[in-house]
Amino acid sequence: LVSGMFKHSLSKIGYHKIVEIPEGATKINVTEMVKSRNYLALRSRSGRSIINGNWAIDRPGKYEGGGTMFTYRRPNEISSTAGESFLAEGPTNEILEVYMIFQQPNPGIHYEYVLPSENTVKPQQTTHTDEGKLEPTLVSSCFF
Repeated sequence: LVSGMFKHSLSKIGYHKIVEIPEGATKINVTEMVKSRNYLALRSRSGRSIINGNWAIDRPGKYEGGGTMFTYRRPNEISSTAGESFLAEGPTNEILEVYMIFQQPNPGIHYEYVLPSENTVKPQQTTHTDEGKLEPTLVSSCFF
């Protein structure tokens, strides 16, 4: 199981990369911790939009990408504090990239997925530095 929390403070409105989901990943769950005006987005590494790409916000529903079906949820009840999420059973057949469309302070985004034990891909999270550069950071992982 590979899991992590994206809690970085951001300042520029737009797409910010959160994490890459490796090929072969299963039981994918990306969830915003609290409802916000931000949106989650998903695309293939080749740049093909799967969910919320090209500044267009998709309706909640099912979206095919990376060889699996994603369920995109965006609770819309006024009383709900639940954030957006997307889930997929997998396995993925390519590397997928998770983004946040930043518009207000980041409430935190939890992500997790399972990799088969024979998969030696090193999961990486993107870290934003003060200079605006992206640095890979190893996320703790445990293989069964």
